Amino acid sequence: MEVRTIPGKGPSSNVHIIMDEKIAIIDAGIHEIADETLMEIRAVTERKPDFLILTHRHVDHIGAAKDIADWAGCTILAGEKDADAIREADEWSTGSGDFGLAVFPVELKVLREGDRINLGKHALSVIETPGHTVGSISLYEEDTGALFPGDTLFADGGVGRWDLPTGDFQSLRESIERLSNMEVNSLYPGHGRSVEKDADMHIRMSLNALLYYY
Repeated sequence: MEVRTIPGKGPSSNVHIIMDEKIAIIDAGIHEIADETLMEIRAVTERKPDFLILTHRHVDHIGAAKDIADWAGCTILAGEKDADAIREADEWSTGSGDFGLAVFPVELKVLREGDRINLGKHALSVIETPGHTVGSISLYEEDTGALFPGDTLFADGGVGRWDLPTGDFQSLRESIERLSNMEVNSLYPGHGRSVEKDADMHIRMSLNALLYYY
């Protein structure tokens, strides 16, 4: 399994490309730079993705979902409790209205705790990690210890905001505590840098920051 990341630009999220027998993209970034994102995806792989997995409902992660799906013909997947907001392009809870970024209705399939997305030699397990939004999910590949936490936590010891619609501090704390007890080798968050060793330490940093400051 190979992971390549298109770093986020401006408000746009990172876009992670996982290459195995099948290809999965985690998060789409914003619509406003969709042409650039598609160009960068094509530079990484000549194959079109089979799956586009959205870690949560916020516009900086889902704005270009329709652009990518229309180009690739891939299946869009998202957590159950964020699915309706993404399907309906809800401007309030996605943040589209507040941040002046475009969001479009899409068809998608629902992911729930314990679901597995088979990529061939490897599979992504779905972990429900609410707090940043009520339907936030993380994706975990057990064999390699790779974790894709969306905006639940970041590699610099930061954590996702809980003061946006559907966010909740206690849920975020419990989600990060849960992730801190997993064997994680590499960390690919929704914003900022990724780390490919000592990822457990970075998760503990996020948890300690949350407990200390809040």
